Amino acid sequence: MAAAAAAAAAAQWPQLVRRHCGTTDRFMQADLARVRQLYAHWQRVLPGVTPYYAVKCNSDPRLLRTLADAGAGFDCASANELGLVADMGVAASRLLHAHPCKPPGHIAHAAAAGVDLTTFDSADELHKLRRHHPRTEVLLRIRCDDGTARCKLGGKYGAEESEVADLLAAARAAGINVRGVAFHVGSAAGDPQAYARAVRASAAVCRAARALGHDADTLDVGGGFTSRSLDSIADVVRPLLRDLWGGKRVIAEPGRYFAETPFTLFCQVHGKRVRGGRRKYWISDGLYGLFNCVLYDKARPVASPLRLTRDGAGRPADGNDGDDDPQFASTIFGPTCDGLDVVIEDCSLPELSVGDWVVFPDMGAYTLPGASDFNGFEATKTPVVYTG
Repeated sequence: MAAAAAAAAAAQWPQLVRRHCGTTDRFMQADLARVRQLYAHWQRVLPGVTPYYAVKCNSDPRLLRTLADAGAGFDCASANELGLVADMGVAASRLLHAHPCKPPGHIAHAAAAGVDLTTFDSADELHKLRRHHPRTEVLLRIRCDDGTARCKLGGKYGAEESEVADLLAAARAAGINVRGVAFHVGSAAGDPQAYARAVRASAAVCRAARALGHDADTLDVGGGFTSRSLDSIADVVRPLLRDLWGGKRVIAEPGRYFAETPFTLFCQVHGKRVRGGRRKYWISDGLYGLFNCVLYDKARPVASPLRLTRDGAGRPADGNDGDDDPQFASTIFGPTCDGLDVVIEDCSLPELSVGDWVVFPDMGAYTLPGASDFNGFEATKTPVVYTG
């Protein structure tokens, strides 16, 4: 099914380029129908687990609106993210201030906005919450790592097992209710057993919290899900949630799962050099733009060539991916003057010309939010074309 969907999407690429190449040398396609399909699939494999979309992953307004209309909540890490979603009319009860170490001003903003659920993993955070948002309830974030995750988080966030009892007692002394437990095994996680271990550990923490008088009835299973890993994780987690959390509230913080595959980046080739047997191409976006994910998210983009024949006026007539043509060792550079700006060091591509395009699927996660306009290349103004 996934292969068929990818083939159908690729069949639209030449038409999209013909439509937009006269006005831009790069654009992003956002397939909103794909977002709705992903949401429906989530509900099938993890019924009863409400997704709180991680806004940091991709804050595109129509992506947020599509998820809000589907019924998602939102994981917001800052005052700006809280405001962005609240301005769309999403109720404060559907927002989670999901950051264990928040600036005091952001805590005060959440209090004023009526966002009364947040995360913590230290006694110092409780002191800030007591001062700036005393009515808030909290989820104790515990450390549970997936060693296979692409981006590991445990070194920065999450209470160690030895710290849990003291933190539960400190929250009780501060008059702050521990509503439940949160964990995040790491971004782009791949080990279902890491989630299983975390769910079991969370159940033990909630029992300890209730023994101290906390109303601990909520589990936040965090993020790390991808469209490729969700089913295998859900198969392991679903029976545990039924046995350990039946009748209680369970939420999650997926970002990449909803944002990655619906977005495709189109870049035009504007430079070429042949040196020996290697082709080197310069394209219209790079590491300072949407390909910042190569540095920050350890992404490995995949290049799909789109060669264009032209009519008498030089307009694109059709697309040819060159699969049957000779392939050459190739390097793809970004547009800036920085030698670091290498999108793909080594790949195989057919012979391309200036004016052809390179298409990069699965570019919706941790790309747009981290883009800059370094060197005057305005990546932050990359047009988004919505389909579906």
